[in-house]
Amino acid sequence: MTHEDAGHYAAKHPGVELDPEIGRQLKDKIHDGLVACADAHAVATALRVSPRRVGIAIDLLEARIMDCQLGLFGSSVKPPATSLSADAQAALRQAVMDALVQGRLPCAAAWKIAGRLGIAKIVVRMECDRLNIKVNHCQLGAFA
Repeated sequence: MTHEDAGHYAAKHPGVELDPEIGRQLKDKIHDGLVACADAHAVATALRVSPRRVGIAIDLLEARIMDCQLGLFGSSVKPPATSLSADAQAALRQAVMDALVQGRLPCAAAWKIAGRLGIAKIVVRMECDRLNIKVNHCQLGAFA
């Protein structure tokens, strides 16, 4: 969406109705029109629905996602103070390269890499930055 479209998120989903239970859970998490990425994922986990369904509900509620866990937008997530060993850095780089889809790293793949390597999600994104690789396909639908 362009800057001019801000505040008209529901328009991305014509004819789609808000799932009442997702809406109820999200309303407790939305403050000043914003919901944290981690809170949105927690709702998805609690309700056993896809993050994408929660992302659609966020749009229908005309809220915005903040604090991206990869540190991509509206984020207060700070990188860890410690750095990776040379071996861990090489393993991360290889994992990122192996997971690329058309030269980009899907958000879900970044999360899987972080989990598999036992590192913070933002560290995966930082490696992508070093490699000039874009992360795409936000699991909540915030970006394509």
